[in-house]
Amino acid sequence: MKKWSQILTALALFFLLGHFAATIVYTSPRGTFPKSLHQRADQYMIPLFHQNWNLFAPEPPKVSRALFFRCETAEGWSEWINPATTFMEGHYSYRVSYHGKLLQANTNLLHYLMVDYYRYYLLAEEKQETEQEKEEFIFEAMEKSKQYKAIIHYLQQYLAWKMPEQEWQSIEFYCEVTIPPPYKERTTASPELQRIKFPIYSASNN
Repeated sequence: MKKWSQILTALALFFLLGHFAATIVYTSPRGTFPKSLHQRADQYMIPLFHQNWNLFAPEPPKVSRALFFRCETAEGWSEWINPATTFMEGHYSYRVSYHGKLLQANTNLLHYLMVDYYRYYLLAEEKQETEQEKEEFIFEAMEKSKQYKAIIHYLQQYLAWKMPEQEWQSIEFYCEVTIPPPYKERTTASPELQRIKFPIYSASNN
């Protein structure tokens, strides 16, 4: 019995030493230890112990984003619709409903769409000269991106849910970005509004 106790104590001590060593490597600046050692520490630490420091000191969002879309039918274009408004109203009226998850899905889809957009925007700034060339480059790249296709699928599902009997031909959408003024200017300056358009999706071409 004493022998097993010694073995378990040695194993526990070995684990603790390994854990503290991995923690030191993981939290040290890159280049402090060999690259292979950093990689091994990452493999151990990230799945189990990695933390987002926003948990302790959340930073307010620097911008606000909203998704607006409209669809084209035989009668023409509809009014602009913000799907988040529907989900927010449902969530606030009954917090345990599914609307909260739909609102989160709307936020996540828009976030990753804009990540793709800004990546292609920076590429266009490097490779293209005129504004028209930049816009064409971005639109062509966005139409091929998974995030653009995910947004289109999401909007199709929304239309099927809210307007099941309506036959639509095209979908147009944009992201409205609201950038608040610096804190010191919050009482004198107005927020900056940007409207970022995306390629129109045509059902006849897909």
